[in-house]
Amino acid sequence: MIKFELEPYKKNIDDEELIADLRHVASELKTDSLTQQEYKKHGKFGVSIFYNRFGSWSNALAKAGLKNGKSRTKIIIEDEELITDLKQVSFELKNDSVTRDEYNRYGKFHSATLEDRFGSWIKAKEKAGLKRREHPSISDEEYFKNLEDVWIKLGRQPHFSDMKIPFSKYSGSGYVHNFGTWRKALERFIEYVNKEEKTTIEGENSINIEVNKLPLTPIIEYPKKELVSEFLDKTPSDKSPKSSQRSINKHQTKREVNDRLRFRVMKRDNFKCQYCGRSPATNSKIILHVDHIIPWSKGGETTFENLRTLCSNCNIGKGNLE
Repeated sequence: MIKFELEPYKKNIDDEELIADLRHVASELKTDSLTQQEYKKHGKFGVSIFYNRFGSWSNALAKAGLKNGKSRTKIIIEDEELITDLKQVSFELKNDSVTRDEYNRYGKFHSATLEDRFGSWIKAKEKAGLKRREHPSISDEEYFKNLEDVWIKLGRQPHFSDMKIPFSKYSGSGYVHNFGTWRKALERFIEYVNKEEKTTIEGENSINIEVNKLPLTPIIEYPKKELVSEFLDKTPSDKSPKSSQRSINKHQTKREVNDRLRFRVMKRDNFKCQYCGRSPATNSKIILHVDHIIPWSKGGETTFENLRTLCSNCNIGKGNLE
């Protein structure tokens, strides 16, 4: 069974990339200093790499032009100033509720500051007289689906800094709040993608099968068009109701491709159309589909080996035949 794993942190990361990420986190938090705990929560790398590379946390911060969070002079911000700023953002957005992402974008401070002061983001909004939330809570599955979409658009594993418009519906901070850290969010997503899922085939002869445990063989290349055509030519052409029913009953899988299998197929195909080679990573207008190699109507199953990635143009253009 195919498994997907997170990319390990690169060993050959140059100093500039490390320093740039320190500055990025400080910018996101709207501060000129940084603690290790703050970086662990929002940064892309582990803290240990900064010790190995620069000798100490303080040295790394100095290289980035930042102050050590432990030694920084604490700036006292009154509760009233925080609440007033939250109300101001609400007024500017003409909304009776404000999300963390909206406040981080338009507010003077960071949402984490208000959460630390008042206990939670909801309590901060209550203090400001705002509604607790403007929409239902985002489920883990919605976060995973969004992360999958971003991964497909980028053609690679997303970074915390990638989680913003136009790529993502939800910010990296939202993932951190929901899963604890950005890395944990990625780990949960990979666990979700690799999770085995049973598919039930409904009908008189209903059977249960585990899609991910169907016999799969590594695909080196897709079947040539002439081989697919030969298979289709040998497929019975009888379109009578009885014949159609017999054909449907022979299927062991559902026609629809679930999100997990869809992502596996696209990742295997490097998020590129297998006809024209185009990808959303290089052309944002490209939309990828997952298509049956042997058409479902001709007996093809919804399995990893019988699916491929096509762009919308190539998929619509080919119709039901190769």
